[in-house]
Amino acid sequence: MNIPRYIETLDEEIPQDVDAHLLGGIPQKNIDDLKILQSTVSDVLGQSLKEIRDGYVELLKPVEEISDDILSDSRIVEKSKKKSKAKQNPILINTGTFYEM
Repeated sequence: MNIPRYIETLDEEIPQDVDAHLLGGIPQKNIDDLKILQSTVSDVLGQSLKEIRDGYVELLKPVEEISDDILSDSRIVEKSKKKSKAKQNPILINTGTFYEM
């Protein structure tokens, strides 16, 4: 039986950081890849992390507390309100007989 024929192969491997596994810490690259958070609340992230060695950080607070800090930040609350308002007031398009969303 030709098993590879029946199993889909993934082209992309999940990158592993051996230094982080062996020595601990979160690679700064992983934090930098959080593009939306970096562009919106980078200061909140920065206050929640401490560099432990070049290129690696550790959390200063539990993840739940960092999440609460981010979600209660005025910039995130404002964006949330705008998204919520947009959902409450959908734009209706007249297609002749029916209105579509």
